[in-house]
Amino acid sequence: SSDVCSSDLNHSDSITFLLYKDLSIKSLMCNHLIKYTFDTEDSSPYQFAPNAGILTIYLNKPLNKGEALKIKLQYRGKIKRGFFEVLFGRNVNNRITEEWTEIGKYTPWFPFNPNIINLTYQVDVKINSKYKVFGNGVTKKIGNHWEILQNYPTEDIIIMASKDIKKKSIQKNGLNLDIYY
Repeated sequence: SSDVCSSDLNHSDSITFLLYKDLSIKSLMCNHLIKYTFDTEDSSPYQFAPNAGILTIYLNKPLNKGEALKIKLQYRGKIKRGFFEVLFGRNVNNRITEEWTEIGKYTPWFPFNPNIINLTYQVDVKINSKYKVFGNGVTKKIGNHWEILQNYPTEDIIIMASKDIKKKSIQKNGLNLDIYY
């Protein structure tokens, strides 16, 4: 499940997102929601996400400038191939293998709109317990799932998972940098 929040939407009573076609939406809630549709038949309008369906959220009023749209989405499914694997016939990024999983906007495993560049999120990831999960933001294991919380605006939600991951932390001038390999 994920909570996505963005304030990049102005004066619109609907917003369109891309979402991987093979995902099944269990529930979708957001402020001002009337209904939503998820079209998995038409071609993706975004060339870098050919496996995307079109998720349209209809609102009961246009959003004011700077007003955030908070989306809570629960869904499940399996992601088979990312854009670059389709294009080049091999994994370049957005990899999904037994050893390493890396997914981001080109897959698109979360509601993605190329025009939204200021989004914050909380994502709960359920995965085989042999894997460690990490991504942009603060990542922690809670019970049988992982939580990734990003309070700083970004344009992508990147999640990585591996059974054998190493981490090196560097601190300098009050800044922390974690390197995973």
